[in-house]
Amino acid sequence: MATLLLPQPKEISKIDGAFTLTLDTLIVIPAQADDTTFFSAVQLQNETVEATLYSPAIVKAFSPPSEENVILLVCGAEQAVAFGIDPVTVAAPDAVVEQSYALTITPSNAVLYAETAIGLYYGVQTLRQLIRLCGDTLPGLSVQDWPTLPFRGLMLDISRRKVPTLETLLKLTEELSHYKLNVLQLYTEHTFQFPRHPKIGAGCGSLSSEDILELDAVCRAHHVQLIPNLQSFGHARNTLKIPEDQHLTETDGLFTLSPAYEETYTLLDELFSDMLPSFTSQILNINCDE
Repeated sequence: MATLLLPQPKEISKIDGAFTLTLDTLIVIPAQADDTTFFSAVQLQNETVEATLYSPAIVKAFSPPSEENVILLVCGAEQAVAFGIDPVTVAAPDAVVEQSYALTITPSNAVLYAETAIGLYYGVQTLRQLIRLCGDTLPGLSVQDWPTLPFRGLMLDISRRKVPTLETLLKLTEELSHYKLNVLQLYTEHTFQFPRHPKIGAGCGSLSSEDILELDAVCRAHHVQLIPNLQSFGHARNTLKIPEDQHLTETDGLFTLSPAYEETYTLLDELFSDMLPSFTSQILNINCDE
């Protein structure tokens, strides 16, 4: 069963017995917990309903109401002290330590501890997979886990064939984050609605600023960084087909913006200025591949 977890935890060992979820199981978060912990708790609750039809109540408390039949979600040393548990130091590399977590499942309870909200979130994803695999009977386990790389993700081409709908991208974000991927880039040549250059993205299902704002907010809730990605200079055919922009082409093939014209840089500046405010990421992929 443990080998079916994706990605495979770095350290996992068996504990005798199993923890059985019941109608009375509680998901308990500390009184100091913020909205990010509550979001993770709701994900865990929804997963439990889906797999077992039980809906464990989420309880916010100064201390656990019981040591039995509870799932404790604890973030940081202060919360650990309040809940009477020992913080777990995970031997993760410095670059990824904030994404680490420790999960202990015994016949009495399940305790998830992480130093940060993102580590807690990733621990909840492991718990969700265990519930999906095992239903209401979770095997006794001790898990310590962290990613190998600090950034892991997907670059999705949205400039050829059908542009994904916002609904599809929101579902994709959920799926990526569930498997602990934390970067999403939408490779864009022309499929954005540029306010100052509306002809570039017209008539092809281009994403709007409002679409990106909503997607960016959902990405942040799922600890995914939505990095803007706009092709610069090359792959500019859809821009150079517009009559008023054709004079900026480098060749007759209408493929590359010429770096020899000052107007090229003015155009790129306006495209970036139209697009970037919709993103909160401080990283930009300018995609100068040709």
